[in-house]
Amino acid sequence: MDGGGAEQRLNEHIAREMPALAAARCVLAVSGGADSTAMAHVLASDAGALHDAARAGRVVVAHFDHRLRGDEASVQDRANVEALCARLRLRAEHGAWDAPRTGEAAARAARYAFLGAVAQEAGAAFVVTGHTADDQAETVLMHAARGAGLHGLAGMRPLAPLAGAPGVRIARPLLCIDRAETRAWCASHGLAFNDDVTNDDRASLRSRVRNDWLPAVEAASPGARDTLLRLAAAARAALHALEPAAAAAVIDAGAAHVTLSRAALREFGDEVAHCAWRDALTRLLGDAREFDRRHYALLAAAAHAHAGTTLTLPRGIVATVDARVVTLSRGALHEPAIDASFSAALPFAGELGAWRLEVAPAGEGDAIVVPRGSVVRGRRAGDRIRPRGLGGTKKLQDFYVDRKVPRRARDAAPVIASGAQVHWTPFGAGEEMRDGAAYVIRAARTAAVA
Repeated sequence: MDGGGAEQRLNEHIAREMPALAAARCVLAVSGGADSTAMAHVLASDAGALHDAARAGRVVVAHFDHRLRGDEASVQDRANVEALCARLRLRAEHGAWDAPRTGEAAARAARYAFLGAVAQEAGAAFVVTGHTADDQAETVLMHAARGAGLHGLAGMRPLAPLAGAPGVRIARPLLCIDRAETRAWCASHGLAFNDDVTNDDRASLRSRVRNDWLPAVEAASPGARDTLLRLAAAARAALHALEPAAAAAVIDAGAAHVTLSRAALREFGDEVAHCAWRDALTRLLGDAREFDRRHYALLAAAAHAHAGTTLTLPRGIVATVDARVVTLSRGALHEPAIDASFSAALPFAGELGAWRLEVAPAGEGDAIVVPRGSVVRGRRAGDRIRPRGLGGTKKLQDFYVDRKVPRRARDAAPVIASGAQVHWTPFGAGEEMRDGAAYVIRAARTAAVA
C-alpha cells in the first residue's frame, strides 16, 4: 500500500463490503507476518478506518502461536506483535496451540477457535484477517483444480460467519490488496515482520499452489491471477442471485436442526439445490468445511430417497428423510415420547413431548370446540379420530399415516381427547363439535434433536 491508490481501494472496499466495521468492536488477527501486520497498522493508525474504534478501546489484537516453527520463531513473532501493539496503543491477547500437529485444516481450526473465543470475550462483532488478493487467487485456483462448484470458485467472502462463535463474522478487508503491497507498507512504515518458512513447504497444497501452480499459470498466461479474481467476483454475484430461491427451501430452522422441503429441492436446478444444502449446513455449523462433492451428491439423492432414510455426514451431521421434508441435524433426530400415564385438564400451558402447547379459553382468534372434561395427553392404543369431512372415524394411527407424520413424531405429539375419541392433534383436528367448551390452541414444535 503506497499511501495512494491502494489505500483508496481499501477504503472503498470496506465502505462497500463491510460498512459496519468502523463502528463495531473488532479483533485483529495478527500472526507477525507482513499481511496481518500491515492490516492492523493501516486500519488502526491515524488515518485508518478503525482509528476511532481503536482509540475508544473497541479494538483488540489476537495473536495465536501454532508452535510449529520452533521456539525462536515463536519468540520473534510475539515480539513483533507486541511492538506493533505498543505503537498503536492496542491491547494484545496471546494464545498457543496445546496440541500442535501438522495439517492445514487442524491448524486453521485451532486458530479460529482461539480467535472466536477472544471475540466473544471482548464482545466483538468481527474478527479481521489479513487475507490478500493473492490469497484469494490461490484459493480459487485450488478449488478449481478440485472441481469445485460456484461456492468454491467464489473463493473467500469479504464477510463470513465464524464457526463456533455465534454473532461473530470474519472480515477480510485486504482482499483488494496485493501481497507485495503489504510488504511495501511494512517497509515504508518501519514495521517488523517475519516470513513463515512453512509457506515454502511443498507438502502443503496451499504452498504448491502459491510457489508452483500460480506462477506457472501466470507464465503461460499473463494476467491469469486477475482473471481468477474476476472469476471469484462473478461466482459471488451468481450466488447472490441464487440464494433467495435456495433459502425458500428452508421451512424450519433451530439451533440444532434445519428442515428443508423435498418438493422445493426436487424443483431446483443443481446449483440452487447445492446453495440450499450449503445454506442449511452453514446455519448449523457456521461454515460448510469438510463437505465436498461426495456429500452434496448424497444430499441431492436424499430429496428423492425413501422416507426413513438417514445419512451420516461429517462433523456429526445426520440427514433424516421424511415424506415431505429432509432434516439436517446435529446428531440423530429424537422426539421424546409423552408418558402414557400423563393427563392434564384444560386449559393447559407447557411443554409436552416435542411440543410447546397453550390451550386457553376462547377469546379472540380461531377456536375449537371440544367436549367438557377433555384432557391433554399423549396418544394411546385404541385412539380414534373423526377427520373433518370424512363422515366417520378412523384409527389415529391411520390418520397419522395418511398425514405422513414420521414414526418418531407420533408418540411425541400431544392430543386433546375425551376418552378414546381424539378431537385435536398438532397435525390436524377432528370434526367441529356443536356443544362443549371453546379453546384457542397454540402449538409450536420444540427442538427435536438428541
